[in-house]
Amino acid sequence: MARTKAQEEKLRDQLKRLEELQRYDAQIQELTNALKAIPAKLEASQSDLARVEALLENERAQLTESQRYYSDQKSQLQTDESSASGAKNKLSLAKNSKEYVAAQREMEQTRESVQSREQEIAKLIEAVQAKEKMLAERATEIEGLRKSIDKDAEIGRKKMESWKARSPRSKWVATRSQQVSAPTCSSATGPFACAAGSP
Repeated sequence: MARTKAQEEKLRDQLKRLEELQRYDAQIQELTNALKAIPAKLEASQSDLARVEALLENERAQLTESQRYYSDQKSQLQTDESSASGAKNKLSLAKNSKEYVAAQREMEQTRESVQSREQEIAKLIEAVQAKEKMLAERATEIEGLRKSIDKDAEIGRKKMESWKARSPRSKWVATRSQQVSAPTCSSATGPFACAAGSP
């Protein structure tokens, strides 16, 4: 009878340890789920960052196109100003009223063309400056987002390393592995009649 009491006590102790192990397993499962969530969250953030960077590149391409158009307009303005100067020369060299009227009409057309181009260039300058300012702001925002994602990634890596290092099960197993041995039981003697190592 004394032996069975000792065996029952030993079995109860083992059951308590198994319950403790089960609690640790639940904590490990929670940590595992948290560890799986970190890379998924980082991947989603990096995907969003890549999408925003692509939009910024598209905006930069549009700005480059606007700047190219501005250069073309400026070149055309210089051509129009040269034409206006030529028309002015023709006006001063006109020998009769017909040449004078034709030169005056040409000068008026080139003057209108110059004014129209100057207005177009003024609008382009304003649009280009607004786009450059907006792109600079967005680039700053994206850089901040990139730094934030990098920081989150580093924090995530450290959390993962920390959680893996302080895994409750690994500590529990290390301290208890020598104390717990699986009982071997004979079905004929019943569950509480088990002793470690003896049927």
